[in-house]
Amino acid sequence: MNLSSRRRTAAAVACAFVVFATACHDSGTGSGFPGTTTPGSPGTPVAMPGGTTGGAGGNGSIAPPANAAVPSPPPLPTGAVAHPPASIAADCSADVTDALQSWVESVPDNSTLQLGTNACYRIEGTLVIEGRNRLLLDGEGATLRASGTGRRNRGQLSLKGGADLTVRDLIVRGVNPHAGASAAAYVPDLEAQHGFSVHGATDVLLEHVQAYDTYGDLVYIGPDGNTPSHNVTVANSVFERSGRQGISITDANGVTITANVIAGIARSLIDIEPNFIRQTVRNVHIVGNVTGAAVNFWLANKGAPADIGEIVVSGNRMTAPTGGLVFVFARKGPARGPYAFDGNQMIANDVVTDEDSSGAFYFARVDGVTVRDNTVRFPAGKNMPAVELHDVHGAQVSGNHFDGAGRGILADSQSADVHGP
Repeated sequence: MNLSSRRRTAAAVACAFVVFATACHDSGTGSGFPGTTTPGSPGTPVAMPGGTTGGAGGNGSIAPPANAAVPSPPPLPTGAVAHPPASIAADCSADVTDALQSWVESVPDNSTLQLGTNACYRIEGTLVIEGRNRLLLDGEGATLRASGTGRRNRGQLSLKGGADLTVRDLIVRGVNPHAGASAAAYVPDLEAQHGFSVHGATDVLLEHVQAYDTYGDLVYIGPDGNTPSHNVTVANSVFERSGRQGISITDANGVTITANVIAGIARSLIDIEPNFIRQTVRNVHIVGNVTGAAVNFWLANKGAPADIGEIVVSGNRMTAPTGGLVFVFARKGPARGPYAFDGNQMIANDVVTDEDSSGAFYFARVDGVTVRDNTVRFPAGKNMPAVELHDVHGAQVSGNHFDGAGRGILADSQSADVHGP
């Protein structure tokens, strides 16, 4: 695609994608790859309008949002309800990984696996639901808990392949004693120990679940081999104290993250980061969540030069700052986008930067950006730009309240079709 075609297409895509954009225009007429991230403390919890003050989480300081309806949940099973055998210890007195795995594998598709009410199952391995269809794992308030450090990729629950999978009312707990929004929480040798992970599954719902104290991500959504995940919803849940990201997406089409508490994150709160050029992250909705502190960014989107776009971030509320706010960056490959940020209550910070960025909302090599009707509090005396654009085509910035910001838009000469203050 030549540059003029890209400009026209970017404007058209932004108009079609962002239904809340007030106007569309067509006119004609970056930087860096993995760079240096400046570490630091994300700062002190700050109360936002209409909310509560919250920090790293785990102490009930963050009031959860109202539950959100899930518009298209997976169909629930119509078959039998199965319970674990009485021989499986439900008080965390013994490692029951193998016993629980055998029980799960013995239950046919189109069934409900119902754990003991408020039970505690000690698992030193990973409970895997693989290649299954139309299953409901009903936790009944039970906990899957590890006690030993374990191998690098030991997690609590992994959904691998299959379709129409629902997990609800389940708690998972890792063993990271330093988990939370601090540098000590991140241990690279153990960073793949995730709480909930989804690998190449289709039509998945995690609802009313909780994850705490992992060495890895609280939720990971990615591929099974070369098969991406499709239509994954994470709703009405609590995720606190990670050793890496809060929720990460590496290869998926159709992800909804809504009405959750996400707090105490060792790296970035939401991380969209394909590992390979063949991977795709599209059609992601991050809506109505309440968030606490994270060491790095609220939303980080770097990674391989893959196909990434149709990212909507709407109605979220921050109760504490993160190290940086939004960082979207591609050096090469297809331009990313579109992206829309609408009606969020956020807190800007510059403790963490990357690729010499200075703006709170940073976009590089993107087609289609809308930043509309957000309330953002900026650090005093920093004169920080609100929106920074590098090689961006088709940007609409309007209706925002940027409290204490410097320039509304800082755009380079390669950016075009930019409209706003």
